[in-house]
Amino acid sequence: AVERNKTRLPLIVLSVSLFTWASEALANGGPPGPAGIDEGIDHVTMLVRPESFPQTLAVFSSDLGFTTTPVLTSPAATMSSLVWFPDLTYVEIASPFEENPLTAPFLDFLDSHEGGKFYAIGTADALAWSSHLTAAGYPNTGPIAAFPLMLESSGQVLSVDPLWQSVFLTAQIAPDDSLFFIENDDAQVQQMFVDHPALAPSPHANTAQSLETVYLVVEDMNAAIAFYEGMGFPVVGRGRHIHHLGGRGPQVIFPGNTLTLLESTGPGVVADFVDARGEGVLGASVRVANLLVAKLVITCNTGASLPLVRHRGRWRFVVPPELTNDFLLEMVQ
Repeated sequence: AVERNKTRLPLIVLSVSLFTWASEALANGGPPGPAGIDEGIDHVTMLVRPESFPQTLAVFSSDLGFTTTPVLTSPAATMSSLVWFPDLTYVEIASPFEENPLTAPFLDFLDSHEGGKFYAIGTADALAWSSHLTAAGYPNTGPIAAFPLMLESSGQVLSVDPLWQSVFLTAQIAPDDSLFFIENDDAQVQQMFVDHPALAPSPHANTAQSLETVYLVVEDMNAAIAFYEGMGFPVVGRGRHIHHLGGRGPQVIFPGNTLTLLESTGPGVVADFVDARGEGVLGASVRVANLLVAKLVITCNTGASLPLVRHRGRWRFVVPPELTNDFLLEMVQ
């Protein structure tokens, strides 16, 4: 067996750029990043064990009403399927299927857990963003070109050139070392959709529209806030309670979506997560066009009780985490 390498290496993910961030978005949020290259969170990745992977895809598609892509593989011995939303944000379900130096960190995590592990912030210029991070005191490596992706069913390579490149922090890392930055080759991704229509975004029976927020549980809230503000991202609502999760914390504001930082306020989902993992990606909130349709789809398929709760003037419900490999999935209209 290959000895597991603790060095953090890029997860094999497929990403598409989202939004152009207008310069005024950061007017009151600290020093901005390089002008014109800041984008929102374009995806969040959940890791599952290889033996769980087929069943997890079945749950997301057959039970929860998402449309998932065909399985993609890479030379690094990972497989993944994507839940695209119309705005090209997405949730990735990923699993390593072989132990090697690249997959060792993921297998270490999967020894004890399944669930959310990474999220990516999109950028139109990875090299410029890397320079900005360095100037702000955040050592990093990259841009690192992606491995080629292949369709598992045929072994066909999706693109000759790298579909994306990534930048990783090497010190002063995010909570649970969960963050990386990504620049996508938009033209190649769009061509991939033409060449392989099954990989393009498709409607969801549950009316899912976009990735609204990623929930990140942190052990040291003050340090986490300083981390994101130091990169130039605005952080708002520091004392905000989310009662249905049993947590509180601010939001890091991106164009089109947010990162919600959470600490426990007592018994609840956040406290359970802290007991199990300490800190890390708890899950995500997905905006849907029709919450009652989403509720009906999931209830009819699973029989799950999905009580509606109201938070900040909007109705929402949480999918039981036992259905989603401990990845919290909230739906909100």
